[in-house]
Amino acid sequence: MGSERTHLLSLAEFAAAVGVSNAVLQRRLNGAQGTYWRETLGVVGGGAAGKGELRIPEASVDVWHAAVPQPARSARSGKRRAQPQGREQGSRAARPGVNETLMALPRRAETVDRDVLRRTFVDVGQLGHLLTSPNHQVIFGRRGTGKTHALATLASRVVERGDVAVTIDFRRVGSTGAYGSRSTALEQRGTQLLVDVLAAVHGDLVDLALAVDDAEPALLAVLDALADAISTVQVVGVVERTGAHQHTDTREAGSHLGLTLDPRPGLSFTTDDRRARSNVFEQRIVESGTPLLDVNFGAVTRHFEDVTRCLAPRRVWILLDEWSSLPIELQPVLADFLRRALLAVPGVIVKVAAIEDRSHFRVALPDGDHMGLELGADITADIDLDDFMVFSNDDSLAVGFFSELLAQHVAPHLEDERLERPEGFVKAAFGSWRTFQELVRAAEGVPRDAINIAGLAAQRAARRTIGVSDIKAAARDWYLRDKEGALKRPEARELLARIIDEVIGRRHARAFLLERGSRGSEDFAVRELYDARVLHIIRRGITAADRPSRRYDGFVVDYGCYVDFSVPSYATSSEFWRAGVPPDRFARIESSVLDLGALRVRG
Repeated sequence: MGSERTHLLSLAEFAAAVGVSNAVLQRRLNGAQGTYWRETLGVVGGGAAGKGELRIPEASVDVWHAAVPQPARSARSGKRRAQPQGREQGSRAARPGVNETLMALPRRAETVDRDVLRRTFVDVGQLGHLLTSPNHQVIFGRRGTGKTHALATLASRVVERGDVAVTIDFRRVGSTGAYGSRSTALEQRGTQLLVDVLAAVHGDLVDLALAVDDAEPALLAVLDALADAISTVQVVGVVERTGAHQHTDTREAGSHLGLTLDPRPGLSFTTDDRRARSNVFEQRIVESGTPLLDVNFGAVTRHFEDVTRCLAPRRVWILLDEWSSLPIELQPVLADFLRRALLAVPGVIVKVAAIEDRSHFRVALPDGDHMGLELGADITADIDLDDFMVFSNDDSLAVGFFSELLAQHVAPHLEDERLERPEGFVKAAFGSWRTFQELVRAAEGVPRDAINIAGLAAQRAARRTIGVSDIKAAARDWYLRDKEGALKRPEARELLARIIDEVIGRRHARAFLLERGSRGSEDFAVRELYDARVLHIIRRGITAADRPSRRYDGFVVDYGCYVDFSVPSYATSSEFWRAGVPPDRFARIESSVLDLGALRVRG
């Protein structure tokens, strides 16, 4: 879970803590030396509008008393020439090892030991409670939002309290090439996938049973029966029969009359009748065809029920990661198996981690029925990690989360207790909270993007603390390398260019609204841009007071899309710079709505 999150004080609370009036504090922050004091105290901006919601870390109370303000320039010396943004940041030497550690941080959770993942997990909102709830769940989230990390942490918690955790990464199950082959019938590919998944679950359960010195014989016997149920093979093909029949019937008959005189006269008569019959039949059966696996859902369910009875009161948590790596046409097949064979078994809890726009859990059948899982009815889908990372447009929450996240990743490598506290880490790596805020802004709520941008910025900073200019350059490189390169369809690239020209170029904002539906937020190209993390949803279901029947989703353009532009004057306003999206209900939305149809037609 990590260390306790940095406590941030409101301006009134901070003024009381340092023993001055709120007016004095406001003069310090907004006067001639305002830039110096904001920088020194690590003032953090917050709120959707960014006005009147500034906060200051509690640790800055001591800084207040020790800080000496820079002398103001006299009128005779003229105005001080403004430095380029970022030039004043990162000018001092970095703490040895910090930048090197940031560059070497693992980018993917599956390459890290489970105990390390447990220690570096930072809870946000009610995520931890939702994950550990005994409900079947689908966990949505784009690439890099922490799905694998969340499942690994859940597995550790489950094992810690005595339950059984079985984790399956679909990228490592069976032969992916066989699943993706269009030359093989869908039924065969789907059955092979089911068998591979069941074999993986069975293997983990066997390892668990054998790891106990006094393994229960009944459990091993049930697992053997389960293995038999998932390995049934049928040969489907042409059966050829060839045969031969032979019948023979022979008969011999004869008689004999004899007379004898010695020692006594006598007369004898004998007859001989011999009959032989042979009946020979020969048949040869040749089976030529393809051996096919056959899964009996009923048998599998019964054996799983036997397994859970043997393990009771412990429960079996089946954690399925990288669902979206499966071929899209096979996903409803596996989902249907989960519904029919596992979800109804008492003591079995299934969690699935998936990317929403790359997942297909249910398909309609011609007879009106469906195959697969119905989200909300068969399995809940109440966790979307992207929504958890929005932080309600509150900068202080975002800064607190990411500072704790990076501190927990870096501190164990350097064995420095000071770096375990977010403020200690930020000071050692970035020099100030203001610089760190730029990293949070560039990450757009995606943890993996924050780690990658921090690593690239540390590489650029070398031996000094990371500055704003380092973060901007790193964000640009990461955008070009990972995000823009993921856009495969020309239509998506063209739409992104038009959105940037319209929203940033003409409207001087980075936020916009799209009407919900296929012509707006559900547009195929928009979903591709969202999936590639070049567009981000920061608020859903916005309604207008004068037209309550229409709902809109609020989007922002990714930081990397406009980082190359010189920062204009409007960027100083949090209303545009941070979010730019009005409250959930407001009177006029016309100026924020983007009409995709008109945008595509426009030359």
